Amino acid sequence: MEKKYHVVFSGEIAQGQSDASVRQRMADLFKTSPAGIDALFAKKTAAIKKNVDQETAQKYVAALKRAGAVCRIVPAESTPSPSSAHAAAPPAKPVAEEKPRQEGPRVITIPMINKSEPEYAPRVVGQIAGTSSGLTINEMDRPEIPFNHVFAVTVYTQNDKGNEINNLLMFIHSVKQPCVCAAPNIRYADFPLDNTAKPTAAFRSFLYFLCRKNPALFLDESTFDFLSGSQPPKLDDTGLLKLATGLGKLIESGQIASQT
Repeated sequence: MEKKYHVVFSGEIAQGQSDASVRQRMADLFKTSPAGIDALFAKKTAAIKKNVDQETAQKYVAALKRAGAVCRIVPAESTPSPSSAHAAAPPAKPVAEEKPRQEGPRVITIPMINKSEPEYAPRVVGQIAGTSSGLTINEMDRPEIPFNHVFAVTVYTQNDKGNEINNLLMFIHSVKQPCVCAAPNIRYADFPLDNTAKPTAAFRSFLYFLCRKNPALFLDESTFDFLSGSQPPKLDDTGLLKLATGLGKLIESGQIASQT
């Protein structure tokens, strides 16, 4: 069996490069927005490309090197720690001259080992709309959800009568049961987005917007990958409940912050 590799990025840029220029070139390279690249830099260790052969991994490293980013190749069977990834890449500037990075969304791994529990079953909301300071989901006991009360989000795809529909799963502060809304039912016109964008691009732009409004927002790895251009995972009802249970228990345990 051919050995597989991950291309890992830890937020470092090549010496002599401008941080802003590297971010712009990476946004152009990945055909994504600056907010998506900011989310990439915010993660301590990110797999730019997973499970590829060595030749493909080297091509990614070369392309990113041309953009000014420092990446490394690791065997797929090993999981690099943030500290090892940091040590492998030279800092762009001496530590004393570094400026603090703007806080960005926090990327987590959702454990899927928990048994599904009905109390975490997502409630379906027919629409997500916007106000000047938050979201509305048309629930009488929750007229408005301030942006900073959105605790964590994840995206997935579900089959609906033969059509693959993107969905948003959202946990709100102090509410055990998450809510879920189909991406086409988000009122994008209520937000400062490009309303001429295609559905998937509009959904990504909405997530970027949430990240800007709430820099403390938690995203799982698949959602982070979606912002970088990947497709969301496909889930049936059983898989969705397992996902909601895993994220809900992670939040309740208080361990969610320890991953970032």
